[in-house]
Amino acid sequence: MNRRDFLLLRREPASRVAEISGCRLYMRSLDAQLTTTQAADASVTADSWEGEPPQVLEPQTIEEMFERFARDLEGVDILRITDVGWLELDPVREHVDRLLAAFRSRGGRVELVVSSAAGRQRIAF
Repeated sequence: MNRRDFLLLRREPASRVAEISGCRLYMRSLDAQLTTTQAADASVTADSWEGEPPQVLEPQTIEEMFERFARDLEGVDILRITDVGWLELDPVREHVDRLLAAFRSRGGRVELVVSSAAGRQRIAF
């Protein structure tokens, strides 16, 4: 037990929380999809534009992006997701479902933050 927990009379250790926006996760998955497509096209058209060198993109598939995200969550106890509506869209839905199932199976807790006119509400499961 650390000193701060003792002084505040906390019985359980502090949880490690990661918070991510569903919108940001969706946009990153679109970026991964776009860079993979552009990298394939860049090898075909390697011409420079007005003296500029050709654009070099490191292709990363959506699967690789979510694998890296899962590795980043290894030391996390609680995953808090805001802007949950974005996660219902096609490019990310199945990947997020698999990620959350794996996170829960190792003992992690997921909190979905739903914003409304009344304020933010957390739903933990």
